Amino acid sequence: MHSSKSSTMPVKANYVGHHKDDVTLQDYFKVWKMMDRCPRIVMEIGIDAGGSLLLWNDMFAPELIIGLDWKLNHGGLARLSDYSNIELMGIDVDSDESIDRVVRELRPGAFDMIVDDASHDQRRIAVCLDKMWKLLRPGGVYIIEDWRANERELQLGLMERVWNYMNEDVIIWESVTVMPSMLVLTRKVH
Repeated sequence: MHSSKSSTMPVKANYVGHHKDDVTLQDYFKVWKMMDRCPRIVMEIGIDAGGSLLLWNDMFAPELIIGLDWKLNHGGLARLSDYSNIELMGIDVDSDESIDRVVRELRPGAFDMIVDDASHDQRRIAVCLDKMWKLLRPGGVYIIEDWRANERELQLGLMERVWNYMNEDVIIWESVTVMPSMLVLTRKVH
């Protein structure tokens, strides 16, 4: 297991089968360098066949990876079954009740990194962000992949939601980083 970051991490050769394009993969290496520590507990919303869960496992060797999806791919399930640190949960990101159920089952402030790669609909991304933000530890990162997937009006709506998300009762984020393939929100440390 990795206890600290390594500057010699290979970029592509060891990550075959993760289904991340080169731009997204390079953005993840930039995110990794931004983080205050190597993530120990990771969640991904929208896992498809589980390739990125294996990517997180290879990159970070976390203690726990939670993968959430509404339809768990049987091929993905088979290849993930050998990993004792990977757990899968069902979620329907189009259902507030389903998201609420998952949030109730998980510990607030437990996750070092949350990745939303699910619906690619900015309206539902905003709902997941609103509900799952409390699961992120102070200093952790919340990553929204493919935030530019739909029309410009929805992109602008998500950005407006990100900027107006916080009120005086909620801890604000430390930073918002816009990358070619993702938004990266860093939760403020108390």
